[in-house]
Parts: sequence; structure tokens; C-alpha cells
Amino acid sequence: LDPGLTIYDSTLGWKLAPLWSGRHRHYDYDATYHTSRLGFRNDSPDLTVLRHPWYAVLGDSFVFGFGVNDDQTFVRLLNESETPARSFVNFGVPGYSTDQQLLLLERQVLDFKPDGVVFFVYLGNDLFDNMRPYPMQARRAKPFFALSGSELDLRNTPVPQAPSPNPDARSELRNAVLGENSPSALDRMAARSVLLAGLWERYSGIDLSTSDMRSRFTPAIDLFKRIAGRARQASVQRGASFTVVVLAGRSFVETPQSMSAAYQQYLREEILAWAGESHVAVVDLAGDLRQAYADRGESWYFKNDGHLNPEGHAKVA
Repeated sequence: LDPGLTIYDSTLGWKLAPLWSGRHRHYDYDATYHTSRLGFRNDSPDLTVLRHPWYAVLGDSFVFGFGVNDDQTFVRLLNESETPARSFVNFGVPGYSTDQQLLLLERQVLDFKPDGVVFFVYLGNDLFDNMRPYPMQARRAKPFFALSGSELDLRNTPVPQAPSPNPDARSELRNAVLGENSPSALDRMAARSVLLAGLWERYSGIDLSTSDMRSRFTPAIDLFKRIAGRARQASVQRGASFTVVVLAGRSFVETPQSMSAAYQQYLREEILAWAGESHVAVVDLAGDLRQAYADRGESWYFKNDGHLNPEGHAKVA
């Protein structure tokens, strides 16, 4: 990725640089990104020429559109649709978890007076990253919330600029899912090989039971519910509708028997149950993509990178 897309922010950890353009080259793609004068993906109408109602779309690199050009993101495709007449603005920032999305919503997005807020949650790591001062897949520090009774206590702010020491995203995700004492000889080998990682994930025989996931994931789920609940309350108070969109990774969609699919399925069910109990509007994009893949066998993710490919963005739209 050409340098300069993101810059330091003392409240959010990082944000997109305004009026930036550059290329992102990968095994799977060669894409070009542009940002607007406000510092967001330049795939959306200017806020002065929006069709109403208009919707603010918040999320991470899946919403931003890692791997696709400006004219290929699902936000751009939604805006090109003539029916119904409405607009969508992309406020996705690569690497953000739902805590940073909440802070961005409160600090800036709601001041633009959207008619609706679309709040993406990525099952792969968002709920775990919400609890961390450093995200699993980046060396940059971030703010995070801790539960203090029924209140959210904001911590790690102003956000320090010191990088995380020796990040190991795969190991940290494994520990979050399986517990701190999970690594075995096969596990350590898997960390060094994509092929072995796939074999480990499908055939290692580790039982990721519902009771284990419940005891391990409950703090992350409870924290997410508080964050999303506060985002909903803030949106409604400003006259905006609020919708949660649940998105999963490629393994959830294409290899439902895998261990990563199992933990994402558990998180998905918990979020959908909470949304139903709390009367929060929800779009189960994870389930829709899994069913569509089972029916048609088309892949909507880049093979190595794991983000949505152009066909995936069209399918999401």
C-alpha cells in the first residue's frame, strides 16, 4: 500500500488522510484508492448534493473496500442504483473495530445529520479487538472501552503513538478463540504455513464447544452489545434510524465445517439474538452470503487477502 493513507488521531488512533490517492498492490489485486476532502473513501456523493434519505455506512476495511477501485465498492454501487432514490456515504476506515466506529459516529458523522446509520460488525475480529489497546492486525494503538457496571469507560486516550511490540495476529486470534494455553506442536507449525493452517483448522480435532465459547466470549459479546446500544441511542436521539449489518470472513461462508466458521457462527447467533431482543434492525449478510455460496458456489472473497472482491461488493450491494 502506498504510504500516507492513514494518519494519527489522538481520539480514534488513526483516520484517513484527506485528499489522498494511491495504489494498493497485492497477490490478488492492484487497486487505486482516493479519499475526499473530509478524509473518507471518495466513492460517495458530496454531502452537499445528497439524495434524501441518506445513510452513513460505518465499518472497517470491508466497508472501505480494500482491494477494489473507487467505482467498485458496494457503497458506490448502491449510489448508482436508481431505485429507490437515496444516498449512501462511506465512512469505513481500515482497521477500525466497533468501538472506534462509535467514537467516529459521535464525534463527526452524526453532525452531518444522516437519515440513517448502517453499522457494520465483522465477526472475524471486531469483538475481540474492542477489548484491546492494539488491534490484532496492526501495530497502531487504539482507544477501547471497558465495562464499569452498566457504563462504558473509555481508556487508552489520548491514544499513545508507540507501536505494539511484536504483533502476531494469527497467534493472538488463536488465543482469543481457544484460550491462552492453546498452542501445540501442530499449532506452532500451522503458524508458519498457510497449508498447515488450513489442515489444523479443519482436522486437528480440537473441540470448540458451545460451553467453551460461552465462557470465553461472553465479555467480548457483552461489551459489543453496550457499544452498539450506545451507537443506536446516539443515532435515534439525532433523528437517524440505526441498522446493524453482520459480516463474516471467507471461511464462514465457504468452509462452514472449519473452526473459524464455528466461532463466527457463535458470535453471529449471539448478535442476532441481541438484535431481536432489543428490537434493533439487523441485516444478516453473513448468513445470506453463506446460503448463496452453498446454492451457487461463487466466491465473493479474494483468495489470499480475504476481503470482498469486485463480485463480492456487487453481491453485498
